[in-house]
Amino acid sequence: MPRLKKTEVSVRDFLLIKENYIKSGKIINEQIFGNRKNLFDTNNKLIASNVQNNSIDLGKLSKEKFFSFLGLFNKNLYKNFKSNPELLDLEINYSGMSRKKNKLSFEKLEVGTFFYNLDLNSAYWQIVHKLGYIDTELYSKYKHEEDFKVVKRLCISFLARHNRKNYYYEDTEFTIVCDTSALKQVYSNIRNTLYQIFYDASTSCDFIAYNIDSIYFEKKDLTIVKNIFDSLGLEYKLVLCQKTSTKEFVYGNDKRFF
Repeated sequence: MPRLKKTEVSVRDFLLIKENYIKSGKIINEQIFGNRKNLFDTNNKLIASNVQNNSIDLGKLSKEKFFSFLGLFNKNLYKNFKSNPELLDLEINYSGMSRKKNKLSFEKLEVGTFFYNLDLNSAYWQIVHKLGYIDTELYSKYKHEEDFKVVKRLCISFLARHNRKNYYYEDTEFTIVCDTSALKQVYSNIRNTLYQIFYDASTSCDFIAYNIDSIYFEKKDLTIVKNIFDSLGLEYKLVLCQKTSTKEFVYGNDKRFF
């Protein structure tokens, strides 16, 4: 990935630079990848770069470490594609609900009743490793790194981005849409795996609610639910919850609406 410090410009300046190059009759190409736009000359040298909605909160992590980690993740992913070609054909389908609230289960709980929430630790990161897309070495190195919690999720969500290039020469514009279907399938497989896991868990207990990375269930089902996730080798945290009214409950120390 090119260094973007000296070429990072505002939206307005990016448009002006592109317009000036086109008016001067020079051939340029514009790559659009997610929210980022890169402008290159005929020698593939980066002219200007811009992120239209740069509102990502990286916490304590620097941009340099973020891009380094993103590059490391992509390199590891492609290495595993090369060594395990069957990964390119992997397709995990799920047609059920991605989240669900069981209002009847919550309503039947008396006010003051305790129940549990099981939440996967870095859910995407665990599943991308479980499916074989990244090595155990990379997975383990960043598994408990709190500073990388956000970027681990971001580098996986980036797999779903569109990638296209616009080529300009005088008044002529050509657009090439890059095929990122393999990366989008990785993203889909990760999400569908999580959907399936939590749906299956919900059918094994008196669940109260579930979503892509956590499930609420009655206290009596603690052993059942733990055994399901332990058998999958997934790491999780358990949070004790308590119903405080007909529409509210306490999650740890936080009050939430059902």
